Amino acid sequence: MNSLDALRLMVDSYPGGREAVALRRGKSPDVLRKELAGAPGFKLGVVDACAIATMCAEVGSDHADAYAQAVAAHCGTKVVALPQPADTGADLVQRASAMVKESADVMSAVAAAMADGSVSANDLREVEREAAELSAAMLSVLRAVRAAHQQALRAAP
Repeated sequence: MNSLDALRLMVDSYPGGREAVALRRGKSPDVLRKELAGAPGFKLGVVDACAIATMCAEVGSDHADAYAQAVAAHCGTKVVALPQPADTGADLVQRASAMVKESADVMSAVAAAMADGSVSANDLREVEREAAELSAAMLSVLRAVRAAHQQALRAAP
């Protein structure tokens, strides 16, 4: 799937479809249709593509990561979606502790994958899943530290 195919799929899956996306991007539905079709004289730029991807991710529409996946595949790599951590109100120390636990889970998954000297597809998926959970935990820590910093700035005289 190329990037325009991916974007068409995303736009069609967005609540309200092409009309809603066009309205949010300040375009007419016809212009957006031509851009998505790659019609001569019409080009959908990377800024619009990323904005559409963000819109789809924000509402959790189907295929919200299709553009990122298409670009990654074109570049010979892949994208692993990060699980979104629930904001449980956990304090910074609890979040940091969860991050350390997730790091240990990655190490365990790697050790298990290497136990027989061969990494299977299931082993790879498990390591990727654990790594994504570690990334989500790290993001949670960073968000909490940033929030604490902003709170300290607001409290400073």
